[in-house]
Amino acid sequence: MAVRYFPKNTNADTNCDAGSAADLDLSETQDTSTGQNIGSGGNVGYVEMAAYDIALAARDGTSYDFSIDITAISQTNVRWRIEEIAAPAGCGTVQSSAYTTQEPASVGIATGTVSLAAWTTGTRLRLSIETQQTSTCGLRRITINVNDADTFVDAPDPVASGRRIFIVT
Repeated sequence: MAVRYFPKNTNADTNCDAGSAADLDLSETQDTSTGQNIGSGGNVGYVEMAAYDIALAARDGTSYDFSIDITAISQTNVRWRIEEIAAPAGCGTVQSSAYTTQEPASVGIATGTVSLAAWTTGTRLRLSIETQQTSTCGLRRITINVNDADTFVDAPDPVASGRRIFIVT
């Protein structure tokens, strides 16, 4: 079983924000679907276009599935990164990180699975969208549907509370 988190076009949770307008929220609640146009200019190489995060308790597993509904994209390659980042005291410090291999992106639904090391209570789950540009010409642009049933991260269930139930027959 997994817990599903949806990227939002809001920034209500400002813990660990990097100050970027593209540092947004993940939520267990899905709202009305809307397109989010993300763009930046031009250095060659991979650049984080947007990041979505939420504080999580320890997880009972290491496999994270994701799905991203892409509605428009410029001439770039995209990779999706799932990270565990430190809680407010160490904001931005990456505890564990995994990303998909570079893939040419196109309009449609991109899916994948990554594995992270064991989770630490109080850290944050972060979905990062990174694009690659091979020349300094033009802008990178990608539009994804957020608050959408086809755009999500499935994280393992939280670790059990430690209570045990014994059934005696």
